[in-house]
Amino acid sequence: MAEKFHFPVFLEEEKKVVEWFDGAYGYSRDYFMNWERYEDWLTDLSWVKQNSIILIIKNYSKLLIEYSESKEYIMNNFKNVILPWWEKDVVMYMVGGRKRDFNIYLIA
Repeated sequence: MAEKFHFPVFLEEEKKVVEWFDGAYGYSRDYFMNWERYEDWLTDLSWVKQNSIILIIKNYSKLLIEYSESKEYIMNNFKNVILPWWEKDVVMYMVGGRKRDFNIYLIA
């Protein structure tokens, strides 16, 4: 998700966030396995200029097959946090926030 959505990367040595750059995701897996950071990025997406976002998850039945708790968390998070955020909450809680269409397609 981090790579496909081009999540910003915090450069510890420079103490700043940089936008996507080639090689940004050479970081350790632990860097991205932070649910709060993940949720923050998906409820920001200020660097994504499109009004409509479509997420297609291919081979959904195999997604995180060995990490079912993580898969359940991710899907519940989309249902209860991310999608409601873009449908209505963004306008109430983000200065200058605007609704966006955010659709998820799961392909078995």
